[in-house]
Amino acid sequence: AVNSAEIKISPLKGEKMNDTDLKRELDEVSVTEYPNPKDLDEKLTGHILERFDSGKGATAKAHNVKNEICHLSKEGIEALRRGDEQTADEKKLAMEEEMTRLQKIDLPFDAFWQFHSEAGQEVAEYHVVRWLYPMLFTDSQLRQAKMPSAKELSITPQAWLAGIIDGITEMGKLLRDRLCDDTQMTGEERLELRRRFLAIARQIKSYLDQFADSVPAVINNSRRPGYHETFRGGLGRVTGAIERAQETVIESLDRAAI
Repeated sequence: AVNSAEIKISPLKGEKMNDTDLKRELDEVSVTEYPNPKDLDEKLTGHILERFDSGKGATAKAHNVKNEICHLSKEGIEALRRGDEQTADEKKLAMEEEMTRLQKIDLPFDAFWQFHSEAGQEVAEYHVVRWLYPMLFTDSQLRQAKMPSAKELSITPQAWLAGIIDGITEMGKLLRDRLCDDTQMTGEERLELRRRFLAIARQIKSYLDQFADSVPAVINNSRRPGYHETFRGGLGRVTGAIERAQETVIESLDRAAI
């Protein structure tokens, strides 16, 4: 068996480097001007925030809270991947606190709807991954969980549905990470993992398909331009994740049949 820590990627020059070297190289480049990554973020977004602060302080605050919820959702999902249920729960509680802060910001209705919808989508995505992770990865030490309703999460149905779409596509990414990183699994175990994902994703798509013909202005969670921001665009991403898993399962079965 090969230890995943021993796997090396050979660049064009033939040198040996592990999978963290590229990040380290970028860190070294940026650290010359921005020792703290947050300094770079502030440099890039500072002029925008300054404009908000000058006349739209509430909008700037809402942007910051929404972005914090996005970060907490991603950090919570990463904790789930590591099997760190305590940290994941802490991130979940922090998201709830930030959502409460967001609700108290005095914004025009249209702006409030957009900020709250996008933040709610991130919250729902986290809960979908929390719900599905122990189902897909049965060797996980995470306890089984239930998927909360939109009402229980205090978010709109549109945000809840969009979060389900993001959650199942995120599960597809976590599946690929596991298949790439775990060199101890047998071929049968790898095939079974893909089949489990297919079973989960198909059931969820069957649920989402009920809303495929809903009026876009009602069902879409975002008013950002682009088909990928629509509910039907999200359904397309779920379909794509299913089809990619199907193709790899078919290839595995075809090789076994030869």
